[in-house]
Amino acid sequence: MMLCELAYHAIRAKILRDMIALGAPLSRRKLAVEFGMSLLPVAEAFQVLERDGLVESRPRVGTRVCLPTAEEVRDR
Repeated sequence: MMLCELAYHAIRAKILRDMIALGAPLSRRKLAVEFGMSLLPVAEAFQVLERDGLVESRPRVGTRVCLPTAEEVRDR
């Protein structure tokens, strides 16, 4: 398994297990240190997580865990 896949699965699990709160900011640097890898695999994982709708990235603001909308909560 590639490092970006490992980072993706680890971050996804932390979000789904509520180890990272909804709306919480995410630091590529801190996660890279935690997982013992460079920033690139974590950045690639963030891109996939964003496509999956689990995180959102905004210029000059950073990346955070998405907050579900009221409609998304009702649908689930």
